[in-house]
Amino acid sequence: MPLSFQRKPFEHLNNQIIKILLIQAIEYPEKVGILTDAIREILGFKRIKASQFIILESHIDLTIIDKFLTNSLLEIGFEFDNFAKIKPEKYKYHFTLEYCIDIKKKYRTKELFDLVTKCSKEAAKIIQAHPKADGYVETEVYSYKDDRRFIFKPVTKQGLKHFPFNNESFLIFDLPLSESDSQKINISLDTHRVADIHLKIPSYLNHKNYLELETEEMYLLKEKLKCCGFYEIISESGNYIYTAHFSKTLESKNVFKKLVEFANTWGGFIEISKEICTSMWRKKNIGEKQTITLAEAPPLLSLQKQN
Repeated sequence: MPLSFQRKPFEHLNNQIIKILLIQAIEYPEKVGILTDAIREILGFKRIKASQFIILESHIDLTIIDKFLTNSLLEIGFEFDNFAKIKPEKYKYHFTLEYCIDIKKKYRTKELFDLVTKCSKEAAKIIQAHPKADGYVETEVYSYKDDRRFIFKPVTKQGLKHFPFNNESFLIFDLPLSESDSQKINISLDTHRVADIHLKIPSYLNHKNYLELETEEMYLLKEKLKCCGFYEIISESGNYIYTAHFSKTLESKNVFKKLVEFANTWGGFIEISKEICTSMWRKKNIGEKQTITLAEAPPLLSLQKQN
C-alpha cells in the first residue's frame, strides 16, 4: 500500500492483542483485514474467496485514538483500515470488522451477522465512554451480485456525453447534528443512509500503465462525479474511490444499475459496488446546558428527478 504510513502494523501491539488476533485469524477463516491477512501469510495459510460471496462489515470513523481505544477495538475484532483521503476530513482514524462468507452457508452468515452486530454495539459503547474521541459506527452487507468488476479502459469524449447523471440529478442534504437542526430542516435525528455506492478508479500508484491512461476525459469523469454529489476518497493502496450515501433503497438500486450499464459500455471504472447499510450509530456529545450534539456523518443523496 504505497500511501500507508503504517509500515509495521504490529509494532505497538502487546502480546495479548497479537494472541487475540492470531486466534481470530485461525478460528474465523472468513475474517478479512490487514492484520488477519498478514498473520495468515506468516503462517502459510491462504484464504480462498468464494465466487459467490456475501460481505458483512462494520466501519468506524474516529477523530482521535489512543492506546486504550485502539486495543479495545482490536480486542473485539476490528482492524486498521485507514485512508490517504476521506470526508469528513476530521476523521483521521478508521477501523473495519469484515467477514467474507460463501453465500451457500446461510447458517454461517446468520452467526457472523449476529457477531458483527454485537461487536458494533460494543464498539459504540467504547467510543461513547471515551472522553475525547468523536465518531460513528455503521454496519453494512452486500453480495457478489452488487460488486461488479471491470477490465479498465479510459472513458472517451463520446462516453462522457452518455454519463447518466449531472449536477441537477440529486438533492444533497446533511444529517442533523442536534434536535434544533432536526426541527429546522425537518429531518429526524434517527435518519441515516440506507445504501452506499462506491466507484473505484485506478491510479498510476497501483497500475503500472495507468500513467499513460490518465487522460483529460478521465479527469472530467471524476469532476462529473463530484458535481453529482459523490465525494473523493483515496485508499492507502492508491485507488480513487467516489462514494455517495443514499436515503432510499430503490433509488440506490436504480443509480447502481445505470452506473454499471455506463461502465460496461464506456469504461472509466474497475469496480462498482452497492452496499446496504443495516445500522448506523453516532456518538452523543454533551455540551453546555446538557445539549446533545451527534457526531458528523457524510451527507445523503436523493434523486431530484428521474434520469
